[in-house]
Amino acid sequence: MSSVPPPPAPVETVAFLEIRNASKSCMVEVNPQEVVKIGDLSSWKLIKPFFDEDQLLPPLHRIQWLVCAKEGGAGSEGQGGEGDTDDGSGDGCSNYCPNGGDEEEPAAEQSTRVAANEELIDYDACCAYQFVITSVEPVVNLKRLPGERVTAYIRRVRGILSRGMELNDARSFLYDQGWLVLFEEWPDLVRSEVFSLPPQPFSAEEWGLARSRLELPDAEAEKHCRAAGDAAFTSFQRDLYARTVLEMVFFAIPWLSIHPLHPDFVVACQLAAKSVDVGASELAGQFNTFVKRRDFPTPDLPSFGTSGNDDFSFSGVLSDVVPLVVRTLLDALKAKGETEQFSSWLQENIGFEEVSRHWKAFAPTNLSADHLLVSIVLCMVC
Repeated sequence: MSSVPPPPAPVETVAFLEIRNASKSCMVEVNPQEVVKIGDLSSWKLIKPFFDEDQLLPPLHRIQWLVCAKEGGAGSEGQGGEGDTDDGSGDGCSNYCPNGGDEEEPAAEQSTRVAANEELIDYDACCAYQFVITSVEPVVNLKRLPGERVTAYIRRVRGILSRGMELNDARSFLYDQGWLVLFEEWPDLVRSEVFSLPPQPFSAEEWGLARSRLELPDAEAEKHCRAAGDAAFTSFQRDLYARTVLEMVFFAIPWLSIHPLHPDFVVACQLAAKSVDVGASELAGQFNTFVKRRDFPTPDLPSFGTSGNDDFSFSGVLSDVVPLVVRTLLDALKAKGETEQFSSWLQENIGFEEVSRHWKAFAPTNLSADHLLVSIVLCMVC
C-alpha cells in the first residue's frame, strides 16, 4: 500500500514589514510573493501613509532604502500584534523618534546600512526598512538670467521645454516643481509653455516630459494645480494635452514605420488614450475629418518610403503604437456601451467592404489580431 505524500505547506501570502521615514513608523501588510526585493518596496501604495494630502509623492527612482536592525523582539510575523503603538490616525502608523522619545534613557543602538534595490528581503529578520528621498541637481534652469531680455528668455524657455527630457529627469523636474519659477519670471509662460505641444513623434527629442505629465495620477496633478493657484495642471489642460498627443499619433501614421519611435512616446500615447473621455460620436467625427483629408490609397500612389514598396501607406499602421492606442480607445467605448454606435457609423459612412478591399491589396498576411482590428478602423487615414 503506497503512502500518500503530505500536501504541500501553504504559501504565506501576507506578511508585515515595519516601514519608516525620519518621523513616522508604519506596519505595512505586503504579499511576500510580490515584494521580494528591496526595490519592490518603492511603490506609492506603500509609502503614501507617510505623506500629508498636500505633499507630493516622490519619484520612485529618488527613494533610497536603509535596513535598520533592531535588538531583540520578533521577526516580521510578530510585528503586527496588538502591542503596537498607534497615533490614532487609523493607518496603523505611529510617530517615530530615533532616540526612543526619552533623552535620559536612549534606545538601544541600532545598526543601519544602505540597501541595494536587488537585495532580497529577509522576512525572518528583526529589522525595519527606512526610506529617504534623495536630492538631485536641477535638471534645467528656467530662471531669467541677469540682463536677459524678455524675448530671449521666452525663446530659451521654449527651447528647453520643447527639447524634452529623459524620463527620470522629467519626473524630478515635476516633483521639485522647477516650473513654478515661471510664475515669478513671466506668469503667462506657465499657460503657454508648460502645456505646449509635445515633441513630434518621429523627432529625436526625448519624450520623458510628456510621459511624466501623462502618468501623473489625478491626485498628484491636483496637488500641482493647487500649488500653481489653479493656473496650471488643471483637468482641462491635462485633457487638452492628452488629446493633442492622440491627434499627433493619427496625423503621423504614414510616417510612424520609417522613423524610430522613442519608447516613452509609445507609453505616452497609451496613457493619453486611457486618460481622455472620448465617446463614439466624437471619435467618429475625428475619423470623418481624416476621411475628408485623405482618399483611400490606390496602387498608383507614389511611395514615400525608402523601400519603394506600394504598401507604405499602410506601414504606419503596423507600428507598435497604433494598435495600442486604437485598442485602448475601443476598449473605452466598449466599457461605455458605445461600440455598436461607432461601428454603425463606420459602416454607414465608409463601409467595411471598401476598407477591407483596399487593405488586402497592400497589407501582409501575417497580421496580429490587433493589427487586423486596426485595418478596419484606421486604414482610411493612411
